[in-house]
Amino acid sequence: MIRIFSAGILIIAFFVSCAASVEESEVKDETLKSSAENFERISLWSNEIEADILKEKLPGIKNVSSKTALSPASVALAFIDSKSVFPNFKDSFGLDISSMDKEALKILDSFFYSFEKNEDCEKYFEAESLYSLVIFLHDFSEIKANVLNHVAGEPFFSDGIYQCPVRIFLKSNDKKNSSADIYAYLKKIDQEWKIFQLEIFSWNKNS
Repeated sequence: MIRIFSAGILIIAFFVSCAASVEESEVKDETLKSSAENFERISLWSNEIEADILKEKLPGIKNVSSKTALSPASVALAFIDSKSVFPNFKDSFGLDISSMDKEALKILDSFFYSFEKNEDCEKYFEAESLYSLVIFLHDFSEIKANVLNHVAGEPFFSDGIYQCPVRIFLKSNDKKNSSADIYAYLKKIDQEWKIFQLEIFSWNKNS
């Protein structure tokens, strides 16, 4: 009988303790909630600084592809002054033609392509300067060599006139290679580029 009574007292004490713990927890939660609400009520909140910055698409870095992962090394390389490097003929002119007017270069190349194929070259020449073309063709007829191809070099531009070096590669009947360096002079006539003078300034004979 005494054991049953003691067990009953223990059970009642357990439930009373649990109830007290729950009530204490609820009180704590209520207290925290009240404190948070009170803090929010009395606090002065400022507006967001640049609120949309994370939504905006950041600008890319010049000279760096958008597909390239940015790193200190890739960003540093982007700011290195990287000028194009062009080859040059030994002891002669360079081959940088990037500064030349595209239409002027087109006329120059068209003339020499026609010359290589023994086609009409006069249409690329100034009418009043055809004597220069006649002399040029005569000089090459004396060489008795086949014209293979040509390469234009870096031009000099002054007072509306291009002085452009051109190397013509030749193969003679004895199968020896050689080349000739020529200055081609171009100017605009009626809004169209024309060659008005050709000058051979170097012969290069190779075995």
